[in-house]
Amino acid sequence: QHYNTVWSVAFSSDGRYLATGSRDRTVNLIDFESKKVLKCFRKIHSGYVSSVAFSPDNKTLATGSWDRKVNLIDVVKQTVIKCFDNIHSSIIDGVLSVAFSPDGKYLATGTWEKVNLID
Repeated sequence: QHYNTVWSVAFSSDGRYLATGSRDRTVNLIDFESKKVLKCFRKIHSGYVSSVAFSPDNKTLATGSWDRKVNLIDVVKQTVIKCFDNIHSSIIDGVLSVAFSPDGKYLATGTWEKVNLID
């Protein structure tokens, strides 16, 4: 459950999971069949969570935020495995979108004016 506007939702490609990102600065990982929140990530972002995306193999969830951070979450272990700080350090606004390449080797992040690729 979120306590503010939900800005982003994404299904895993196998339909097992749903992820949500919110203005309340949280990310929820939901078991879609049972509709239960498996984990609410409350402290991984200090800004609004604007984008969530699953990797093609459904093992990783990427989250982007106005705090200019991108987090990678291990879906099975439900833990943050990597945090990219200041991914777009030359801008004021944060990360507005995240998307994995079809092969899962790259993560694209977007802002108002720029795209960045992470491999």
